[in-house]
Amino acid sequence: MIRGAALPALALATACAAPPPPGETACPASFARRAVITGYFGRTSGGALRVTDAEWTRYLEAELLPRFPAGSTTTDATGTWRGALRPDPTKVVTLVVPPETETRSLAALQAAAEAYKRDFAQQSVGITLTQACAAGF
Repeated sequence: MIRGAALPALALATACAAPPPPGETACPASFARRAVITGYFGRTSGGALRVTDAEWTRYLEAELLPRFPAGSTTTDATGTWRGALRPDPTKVVTLVVPPETETRSLAALQAAAEAYKRDFAQQSVGITLTQACAAGF
């Protein structure tokens, strides 16, 4: 299920900035420095599915879409949690944002993650923050 902006022509590289900070390489022409914020929303608890597709859609519409009107990408994934032998259906939410909105976007995803944990009795929502070069945004 993909909701929000589908991130067309996504192109990411790992070393970038414009101008580059000390020790980093500049982004290629037509690319710009961006923050990539990714949230990992597990859907099971105690080995049982706790967040149905309908519940995820309601959560997405209530918590994520209002926080990220410029767009996000949601993909389906499968993960495991702390040595569990059963795969955990997971929703991965990716945001690619300019440096000036990085702090605000990260805080917004953390707030959405807290709501998810509260509403669906989840222990954790994984969040990563990386820097990249991106085109098409």
